[in-house]
Amino acid sequence: MNSENEDYGQEFERQQQQGNEFQGTPLQKSPQQPYDQHQQNKSTLGLVGLILSIVSVFGCGALLAIPGVICCIVCLVKNKKDVKSIVGIVIGAVSMIVWLVIWGMVFNMVVKDHVLEDSRTYYENQIDKKETKKNIEKNNDKDTEAFSKKEDSKNENTEKSDEQASNIKEGTDVAGDFDPTNVVYNGNALQIDVLTATDVQNLLGVQFESKKMDLVINPQYYDWITYHPDDNINHVVYFYFYNNGQEAIKLSDCKLYRVGFESEDYPKGGKLSDWLNADFGSGLNQLSTMEQVKAVLGEPDYTHDSDDGSVHKIEYYKKWDFQYRASFQFNGDGSLSEVYFGIY
Repeated sequence: MNSENEDYGQEFERQQQQGNEFQGTPLQKSPQQPYDQHQQNKSTLGLVGLILSIVSVFGCGALLAIPGVICCIVCLVKNKKDVKSIVGIVIGAVSMIVWLVIWGMVFNMVVKDHVLEDSRTYYENQIDKKETKKNIEKNNDKDTEAFSKKEDSKNENTEKSDEQASNIKEGTDVAGDFDPTNVVYNGNALQIDVLTATDVQNLLGVQFESKKMDLVINPQYYDWITYHPDDNINHVVYFYFYNNGQEAIKLSDCKLYRVGFESEDYPKGGKLSDWLNADFGSGLNQLSTMEQVKAVLGEPDYTHDSDDGSVHKIEYYKKWDFQYRASFQFNGDGSLSEVYFGIY
């Protein structure tokens, strides 16, 4: 009896040990929890993509729509039934299409306006070239006619002019340091046949009209720029620029070949001393009288007096072999109202 009980006890212990080996460790956690957390992360990514897609509709366009769609697609790879991701993809795609259309329309308008503006500018330049050419031809005709008249008047006093020119060529220093190719205006030397229009602009610290500076001047032609130093329409500085090259160039690259200062209100007593600060050399300036000019330059080569005696004009050109000239115009009271220096 005791032997049977011992056998039964041993068998029970053996079966209990086998049962423990089969059951394993009862405290191990189920792998279900990490999988649920992964699904939750994917769902959050889909929500982020949906938000980016919605915001992209109201601004930034593809900058937000593209990452939004990418987030939704990544979420759908793991969960094909995620509604937020599907909606995010649709909204993002629509947003990109809408913004591409808007950007395309804006780009088209900008390019179209730019092309139209270039065409308009080219057309205006062509018109300006034709008008300038006509004006130059007219001015050349006027200059030729005026020069012919001056020549006729000069020939009436040939003997006197020839005697004066002969004395100067022999070495007399009638003109002192007066030089019609170098006029000092506001402390700046305006060198004739040296400075270009761009040089003059930079020297004076002013901005000439760009439309005028870009004007194309043909060889052996000229044009001028009108400058009002104090915004007074009656106070005028005329800068003449000449193309002495063989090819057409812009006026900005043409050489300065004549400069004039005018008080165009001289019939009402306007004079250069009201606004001009200049040095013509040999002590001559905007305050000089006719007697002072004659004392420096001698008797003029050409004179003209108005019938009513309100204007007196004198010119000098034989001193410089007719190429360079200096002219002075005085009011009836003897004040200087106009001067011109340079090449004619």
